[in-house]
Amino acid sequence: MSSNLLPVRQALRQKLGIDVSPATAWRWAKRGCRGARLETVRVGKRLFVDEQALDRFVRAQQAGPAAAAPAVERSPEETETLKRAGLLSD
Repeated sequence: MSSNLLPVRQALRQKLGIDVSPATAWRWAKRGCRGARLETVRVGKRLFVDEQALDRFVRAQQAGPAAAAPAVERSPEETETLKRAGLLSD
């Protein structure tokens, strides 16, 4: 990581224009999202990130279908109920 570190939430706000909760920032750093972890440095109780690490994390989120969650298996009854409710297409 470079020496130009920003707090995670501030970096996301500046670079992407999004505001995430502290819990989301922590989860992305510790558990990741769609198979990619946000590389951070912890200083005291705060998480910091550099621009390159943030770019890698964002690119991993845009990887497409290969990074998507596995399909959910439903019973035929559940499937039919969701279709009737308009929540599932054929």
